[in-house]
Amino acid sequence: MPHTNTRPDPADRPATTLGVSAGSEVVCCAVLTTTDTGREVFDYRTLTVDGLRADPAELVTTSLALATDHLLRDGAAERPRVGVAHRPSSRTRPLLAALRRHDHALTADNLVTDTDAALCWLRHTGEVARFGHVLLVDVGASGTSVSLVDQTDGTVRASTRTDVMSGRVVERALAATVESRLPTVHMLDRALVAARLTTAKEQLSSAESSSVDLPG
Repeated sequence: MPHTNTRPDPADRPATTLGVSAGSEVVCCAVLTTTDTGREVFDYRTLTVDGLRADPAELVTTSLALATDHLLRDGAAERPRVGVAHRPSSRTRPLLAALRRHDHALTADNLVTDTDAALCWLRHTGEVARFGHVLLVDVGASGTSVSLVDQTDGTVRASTRTDVMSGRVVERALAATVESRLPTVHMLDRALVAARLTTAKEQLSSAESSSVDLPG
């Protein structure tokens, strides 16, 4: 995990929460450290899933191991609290088995749905307190889910999903843009180009523009 600019005073013991979002193609890892004085330090990174060679469940445990080791080396008083957000599916059981192999203390209680995780964060910010219902839009690798959620009790009132908008759709659009502006990319370079387009896509989720460095 990247280092923050400030280090908590040893007397100001932090409480650390480690969150992992298990997507079908990208695993996101976030560390939230809250000191006794209420100061919050937030670190974030992603691991991209190679569908041919990587199992998302194993990447989740890799993220947990790397982040936990970093925190303990950086002087954390104890192991962090852990939460893993995921979309319930046939991969839920393998994910839980992988978590148990990583740490026997982890159970199904450490698993939360993507919807619950998003709603929990919105409640934490205080931005939804005045609303009875919240509309959550989750743009994933293969499609976009839209859910109407009761802000008070977390009940999903309605939900729908479409593949018209997704991470893959954005990547294909970026690839078409690159191909229209540049000569044909050499076959051996396509994997590298695809990886850099994925990085550009992730940057564009929070920035107005992104650059892509290509071979040659």
